[in-house]
This record gives sequence, C-alpha cells and structure tokens, in this order.
Amino acid sequence: MSAIAPDSDRVLHGRKISRCATFRHRRWVYRIVAHLGEQPVPRIETFALHPLSPEILTCAKWRLEAFADVLETSVEAEQKSLEALTSDQTEQVALIAKLDGVPAGTCLLVRSELHPCHPVSPWLAGLYVSLEHRRKGVGKVLVRGIEDQARQRGNRRLYLYTDSAITYYERLGWTTIDRIDWKGFPTALMTRELQVKV
Repeated sequence: MSAIAPDSDRVLHGRKISRCATFRHRRWVYRIVAHLGEQPVPRIETFALHPLSPEILTCAKWRLEAFADVLETSVEAEQKSLEALTSDQTEQVALIAKLDGVPAGTCLLVRSELHPCHPVSPWLAGLYVSLEHRRKGVGKVLVRGIEDQARQRGNRRLYLYTDSAITYYERLGWTTIDRIDWKGFPTALMTRELQVKV
C-alpha cells in the first residue's frame, strides 16, 4: 500500500483543491471540495499505465474510437503500441483518469507526433474522455497531469496538435503558434510554457 502525502492546497473558482501524490505509483489525486458543508464532489485520479495494466485495452479501444482516421490500425495493434510506449517511461507516459474509481479518459506524453510537420518535442497527444464522463473536469485533470509529467522530465515547453479544440486548450493556458493543413484537416500547433513549481 502506498502512502499519500499532501502536496498543496489552493482555491479555484471558490472551491478548495487538495492535490496529493502517491510516490510509489506516481499518481496525482485531485479532490475538489465544496465550501458549503465540505461535501466532496466526484474524485478524479490519474495513473501512469504500465505494460501489464488491465486498462491498456480500454485505452486502446478509446483511441481507435476517437482517432481511427489518424491511427489507421486495429485495437490489437494499438494495444501493443501502448504496451511498448509504457515499457519505458523515461520520456513518454500514458495516463488514465478514473472518476470515483471508474475509467474515464486517457492522454499521452510522447516524443513525436504527426510526422514530419514540426521537429519539436515533447507532445501532449490523444486526449480522450469517455462520453458519459465529459464536462466533469476529467479532460482538464488529464491535461494538467501530462503537463506535470513533462515538467518532471525537465521539459520547459510542451506541444500539441488540434483541429477542433483550440478554444478549449486556450482556456487551459495554451497558445497557437502555427497553423497547417494535415491530410486535409486544418490543424493548429499549440504550445504551453511549463512553469517550474517551487
């Protein structure tokens, strides 16, 4: 059993947020507690996947559901790809988010994305939240989790491509720095400066 150590408390939009880290499993726990009566709302946790994680298959299916036109692969091949990615987490990581213990979404930190457009690194890639868990803060927690993972690896800047979620990422502090046409999709290159936490 891994111990959970409080890392910081802060207030966001009138709610107290406690962030805890379990050092053994490198997961972040975001608990949002309403001021009125300190009643907890659903808890969102992110976990770094490893090759034997039972959720790898779920993430592979989600990725095919969301990005089939880009990935052009099978569920089995995507599962093997995720297993390979998670076998060495030196530079890359796959996160899964759980909402009150139920798998709710996934996101990746990867070295490269959409060859051969921009020779920069690392990338936030493949943000996906299951339909029944959308508009509950899961996507934001995953984005912040990947930002933290990139920061822990010594990166000062993170990149992503999007063809449909520019406004969403702008609300999270990302900036568009280029626009391209990728296989007929108008696509924005966005970046996020990673502030060093003290």
